[in-house]
Amino acid sequence: MSSQIYLLWGTMLYERSVVEYKLELPTWEECLEVSVEKFELAGASPTDIAVMIKNHCSNSTALEGLGFKVDEIVQAWNEMYDAKRWEIGVPSFRLEPLFRRRVPKLHD
Repeated sequence: MSSQIYLLWGTMLYERSVVEYKLELPTWEECLEVSVEKFELAGASPTDIAVMIKNHCSNSTALEGLGFKVDEIVQAWNEMYDAKRWEIGVPSFRLEPLFRRRVPKLHD
């Protein structure tokens, strides 16, 4: 059980370091280091940890296309929402403005 908690904790810190790096906050490196510590406590292999660090967006040699694009997620959500609304036939006028909101662009 504790290894799962460390794994989740490490994942959250890793994702936080990605966001902090994108926002150009100076604390992203510390978050990445602590996430590596949590992955080690969870029992992750050194190879997996090395791949995770290599694929971090701060690494200029990270493979292109590994990250997600917010616009793609919003588009997929809207398509799912439209299909579900058509299937059910019930308009949800209160939620629709939330689904149609523009998302701030975090990725280049």
